[in-house]
Amino acid sequence: MALIEYLEREDWEEFFRGTFGYTLELLKTDRFRLAGSAVDDLKSWLAVGGISRVKHHLNNQMDRRRFPADKKVMINDLLDQLVQEHRLEIVDLMAHEIIPTGPQEFFFTLGFAELEIEDLLKQFAEGRSFEEVARSYGYPDDEIAKAKGIVDEWFDKRNRIFPPTGNVN
Repeated sequence: MALIEYLEREDWEEFFRGTFGYTLELLKTDRFRLAGSAVDDLKSWLAVGGISRVKHHLNNQMDRRRFPADKKVMINDLLDQLVQEHRLEIVDLMAHEIIPTGPQEFFFTLGFAELEIEDLLKQFAEGRSFEEVARSYGYPDDEIAKAKGIVDEWFDKRNRIFPPTGNVN
């Protein structure tokens, strides 16, 4: 069954949570393996356009199948929650170009709000380090350390480099 068909069921939340995690694992370890239509839906959407593509397809399918508005909100909320729970895995897949992305989606996945992203990119352009900017947004040092290597790799592949760690004068 397609993912949307599973989302019509009573136990959709547990299924979606498990499918999302399994899909990320397959993208990391064996992205070309067939795993069933629900996982294959998610894999293809992620591999073609990232999280925004997943949202686009889910919302189009929910509209076509006339999902109630409250259920659409619950599904989108759970997707946002899953993205945040798995953000470092997703960002790692983005850094390795398994999931394509631009700067806005990349930093949104790291947990920055949409309105913060413009400011974030501006601060990088002004020479502030990733650690400095992330701390200013309240991220703990352990999360910053985990994300920094992934972020550096992502920028390095795009020929953009963060300024050195520490105070930049």
